[in-house]
Amino acid sequence: MDVKEKLYQKNLSMAKKGLLWGLMGGLLYGISPMFQTLGMGTEPLSSGAVLGLCAIPMIVGCLQDFSSGIWVLIPNLKNGKGREYIRSVKTKPGRFILLASFFGGLIAMAGFTLGVYFAGPVYPVAISATFPAIGAVLSRIFLKEKISGRGWCGILLCVAGAITVSWAPPSGDTYPNFYLGIACAVLASVGWSLEGIISCAGMDFVDPEIALGIRQFASGTMFLFVLPFVASGVNLKAFGLLFSTLPTMAFVFIAIAGFGAGIGYFYYYKCNNVCGASRGMSLNIIYTLVSAVLSVVFLGSAITATFIIGIIVLLSGAVMVVGKPSELLSLRDIR
Repeated sequence: MDVKEKLYQKNLSMAKKGLLWGLMGGLLYGISPMFQTLGMGTEPLSSGAVLGLCAIPMIVGCLQDFSSGIWVLIPNLKNGKGREYIRSVKTKPGRFILLASFFGGLIAMAGFTLGVYFAGPVYPVAISATFPAIGAVLSRIFLKEKISGRGWCGILLCVAGAITVSWAPPSGDTYPNFYLGIACAVLASVGWSLEGIISCAGMDFVDPEIALGIRQFASGTMFLFVLPFVASGVNLKAFGLLFSTLPTMAFVFIAIAGFGAGIGYFYYYKCNNVCGASRGMSLNIIYTLVSAVLSVVFLGSAITATFIIGIIVLLSGAVMVVGKPSELLSLRDIR
């Protein structure tokens, strides 16, 4: 075997690992919506709606991002990488990660938690999974990533599946703000697609685990700054609810959601770094299936026939976008 063939095999092996990391990221992130829902339905958060429609989801987003940041910080400290946080933030790639934190954290995470709050843990999750379609287009424009004809067909299927999922709301009046939740999920989709593009550019020079640690803490801090504005009127009541949540079971649920999000994001960032942003995002949406199954089994969430059809179409589109491992080798070549 010559040197060129050895290099090819090495790169192919890394591409396959990237696929595995992407799937693991999606599987782990899939547990978060269920535990978010449990946290929002537990005291004191379950009685916090009097502060306004946005207060509880924003508090959950803040606590979850800080929790996931701590989960990621632990192995980084263990591996002696604690100083890399400060060093990386001072660099240009580090500032890319901070910008990604704004879109993926404050914008997307807020949209996602609002969507789950308004429409339950099943439908917004599926809608937010359209972010690979948006991300693939942006990756082609800004990162020059290659997308085959099959990939474009997969993107169209992702969009068609998302539309089908949200076509008919669940019966009953459990979620009177259902379509507002769907709109928030669309916002999350846009935010996550922008995060994938920007963070992928930053991780060319910053280790994925450090980039993720910066992302989570930066996002949590951004949530803290906006909390005074999400309650009814500009005041500090949201802070009071946040701190009163810490010693309760509600925070335990949110911390578990943070674990799923933190470790899931860890593998998602590693996948993006190896396979490119568009493939990483497409693999990650396996979280929709995991979340739907967990929500139906453990929360008794209701689903419609259109949801089942839509999720099948959406996941089929994601598979088409992913392609074969060998195609990942030239995915991030710049032309």
